[in-house]
Amino acid sequence: MKLSILMPKLDDWSHRDDFNVFIESHLSYISKNFIVERKEVTDNIGSIYKGDFYGLLNYVSIPFDLHYIVMRVNGFNNSVDYDGTPFVLLIPSLKEITILRKIFRTNKTAKPE
Repeated sequence: MKLSILMPKLDDWSHRDDFNVFIESHLSYISKNFIVERKEVTDNIGSIYKGDFYGLLNYVSIPFDLHYIVMRVNGFNNSVDYDGTPFVLLIPSLKEITILRKIFRTNKTAKPE
């Protein structure tokens, strides 16, 4: 079996450097206005995913293409930064992130006059 079969299907926008720059420029706005869910991460779960924030996001069923955004909204710069301590996981609205993605795509395809 090919390993690529087991890999999640990535939407091309979710891991593009230019999209991540776009998200970074809107991070404060996303953090203040788009949080729709909060999930408590306990000691037990936190210790399992110490150093693996993306693994934690998989565990709580966050879609793979939102991992970077959720990581940044929660104040981490890298998946390995999570130290396993309990905290409240902030989850932004998928609907609002989709709107930002559409704005990003529109700006990328718009041609200057």
